[in-house]
Amino acid sequence: PVLELGDVLVSHVFPQFDPHQESQLWYLRRFPEAIEDAVESFGVCTQRVMLSGHLHDWRAVKDGELLDWSGESVLQLQAGSRYLIVVGAICTRRCGILDTDRWILTPHHW
Repeated sequence: PVLELGDVLVSHVFPQFDPHQESQLWYLRRFPEAIEDAVESFGVCTQRVMLSGHLHDWRAVKDGELLDWSGESVLQLQAGSRYLIVVGAICTRRCGILDTDRWILTPHHW
């Protein structure tokens, strides 16, 4: 449910929720309503990039602001900025590849 890889945190839910607690996996808010919880993630996580998949949607929050991005194009992560990125669900034939050498997230739909 959670994986820490240097400057990247991958978790099923937002970082302030415990992915090991079943009751905390039932997060139902969607963007833009979820922006408050997404912003809270920046205060509880030390990593620069946080990836979550629970919402089965594509969204990105950069330095606390919701970006106009929905997984239809490559997302270039800027140095010095922090990101919370919600990736599409594999069960709906969506995934993404994060290149940590170039800091590019490439969404895939098939």
